[in-house]
Formats: sequence, C-alpha cells, structure tokens
Amino acid sequence: MGKDMASFRAHLSPNEETTLRRIARDAVAPGDVREADAKRLIALELIKEEDGLLVPTRRGLERVQLANFPPSAIGSAMTENTRRYSIQIVDIAAGQDVLFTVVNWTDEEKRAAVAQVVRLVGVPEGASQDFIDMVAAIQPRKPQ
Repeated sequence: MGKDMASFRAHLSPNEETTLRRIARDAVAPGDVREADAKRLIALELIKEEDGLLVPTRRGLERVQLANFPPSAIGSAMTENTRRYSIQIVDIAAGQDVLFTVVNWTDEEKRAAVAQVVRLVGVPEGASQDFIDMVAAIQPRKPQ
C-alpha cells in the first residue's frame, strides 16, 4: 500500500481526529494543539508546518473531506450566493466521527438539508415547519 493510502487509512485517535479537523478549518500555532497529535499527523503527512503554523496537506484535507469537491463545483459555489457549513455525524457510543464534511449551500439548499434531517429524526411533517423556519430561515447576506 502506498504512502497516500497508508495516510488515508491510518487509524487516528479521537484526539488526533479532532486536531486534524481543527487544523483543516484554521491554521494553528504548534503550541495550540497537543504535541503528540501534531507529531503523528506530520509523520502521516496529513499536516505540515508552514510559516510557523500547522496547516493541512492535501492528503489531510482529503482525509476530512474538505478537498473532495471537483474544481468546477468550487468555482460555481463561489459565484452563487452561498455560505459554508460543516456537517458532523458522531457515533456517540463509540466516540468516533462517522462523517465530517464542509459544504457550500444557498439558503434554499440549507433549508432542504435541515428539512431532510428533521424528517429523518422522526418529527412529523406538519410539526417541523416552525422549527425549519426558525433554524434555517433565509437571511439576508451582509454586503461585502
């Protein structure tokens, strides 16, 4: 198995997974994360030190599914009126992530996703509309 696959398949502890996700979201100073986690993630080539900060490698981003968008999808998402959301599903009993990803959604896409989750958890269809309106309300974007 090549280094790429070894890094992708390597078992990470919950702390290492959290550290990798944190670094994938925002570059951090080496002193801001557990040293043992950083050393292992560097050895697996999931992160690297650059300009005094820990940053994810492409392999690290792929590990947390932040780089799995085709370039055309990224470009079109940036041209639309979208916001960036993270989605995390955790197996509470096992204490491990099942899924962690980041998406760029319009307000309508966000509402559709929240409606699907509400439906999947068993909230009756009619009873869920107020909840969806509250947590996924269409909000005006701030001028940039």
